[in-house]
Amino acid sequence: MAKVHLSPDNGYVCEVSETTSLIVNEESHEKSEGKIGLFSSISMALTMMTGVGVFVYPNMVLKEVQSGGGALVVWGVAGLLSLLAALTYSELALAIPGSGGDFNYLQAGYGPCIANLFLLTAAFVKYPAITVILAKSCVEYFIGMVGVKDEGYALVHCSIIGVIVVAAVITALSTKTATWLVNALNSFKLVGLGSIIVIAVIIFTKEPNKGEIIERFNFNNTSGDIRDIVVGMFGAIASYEGWNSLNIVAGEIDTPHRTLPVAISVATLLTCFIYIVCNIAYLVVIPTQVLMESNAVALDFGRIAFGKAGEIFLTSCVVFSAAASVLALSLCNSRLIAQASTQGQLPSMFGLVHKRFNTPIFAVILHAIIAIIFSCIDSISSLTVIVVFISWFFYLLCFIALMLFRFRDKIRTAFKVPVVIPVFMVLVSMVLLISPGTCNGEYRLSFIGSIIMILCLVPIAVIVGRDLLPKNNVFSRASTRITFALQRGLQVE
Repeated sequence: MAKVHLSPDNGYVCEVSETTSLIVNEESHEKSEGKIGLFSSISMALTMMTGVGVFVYPNMVLKEVQSGGGALVVWGVAGLLSLLAALTYSELALAIPGSGGDFNYLQAGYGPCIANLFLLTAAFVKYPAITVILAKSCVEYFIGMVGVKDEGYALVHCSIIGVIVVAAVITALSTKTATWLVNALNSFKLVGLGSIIVIAVIIFTKEPNKGEIIERFNFNNTSGDIRDIVVGMFGAIASYEGWNSLNIVAGEIDTPHRTLPVAISVATLLTCFIYIVCNIAYLVVIPTQVLMESNAVALDFGRIAFGKAGEIFLTSCVVFSAAASVLALSLCNSRLIAQASTQGQLPSMFGLVHKRFNTPIFAVILHAIIAIIFSCIDSISSLTVIVVFISWFFYLLCFIALMLFRFRDKIRTAFKVPVVIPVFMVLVSMVLLISPGTCNGEYRLSFIGSIIMILCLVPIAVIVGRDLLPKNNVFSRASTRITFALQRGLQVE
């Protein structure tokens, strides 16, 4: 039996055994007490999808696409792709019932090796890289607000490390405090989004010469290179991450064959609407060239709209929102690492829990160390390519797995997407995966680096998945000795 869990409270829980039935039992869809209903499902998916990306990626999208109108189309297309992917995942959730999401589907479709590889890449690459993106955004906004000039690499890098370390310390000391802070700080995200939209409407209404603003939405300078368009889409696609969040708790959703597709459709369309409206608001207030070169679009938006006061207000919203996400990732990924440790995929020391604080302290430390290593990558764009590549590599495998379940295993589900949708998503995934490799400079390096990182983790996934190591090998003995030494010397169990 393979188990995994990923949630801010106590893990990412999924159970798949070799005897798991691949035929959906319709009785499992019956309404039961304590299940997550439609409204709660929409709220959960919407919360997971509307992240800090809309404060981070507008300049990346616009810089690659080169026109305001083209950038808005890219945000819309990215939303549509996310919707189609989420609908495909809705059928996957019914084909392989229960909570757990991608791990379940990969386990059932390809066996434990691929499922373990997914788990390891999430813990060691994807989530640490996202942590650095958010920490770097937090630092850049704050430095821009306080007006530090010529900050240089050293100051920014040390500040990013500081954010990661503070999040790790809070996570290690108290899960309750960390969770409370995440919930409290996340409210600033909604305040920031609402303020940007309202301010833009007021400015556009009062602007006597609307022609100049309308010009920013044309398609005149749109890039003719499809590679630029696809790479620009990486930022928009990264902003929609979370469209598969309901699959993680699919086993707890009431009547999933009805609730899942409706909830994810509504949440994705609302997120797409919010993102497009926010980008329209940016273009209304910020000149196109300034927006292209901005590393902190909300800061520039506030400064142009209301001077220093607006700059401080919107920057504070972004900084608090990004800090909440860094803290949430430290919380979630440390639990993922700890759970992997208890299942034998990582040394047992990372599953140790501090007796006083009741937190997996060594898993928290490991997450922080990996994130600090990733912080050496200076470019948010490069990190984004890595995150999207890793994510969509496994999405591709899941889209293919759905067709295997449908045609190889003859799975019958209460909700089915037209077969053209998973086929189309397979093609889209392949384009997204190949595109960075056709570019020059940082994007190609990120493409190569992503492949190398996956290949480095393959041996571990295969060894654990196939149980190739003897039970009493030198590595397990060393791990056991270290674990016992830590248990004796520290308050862990």
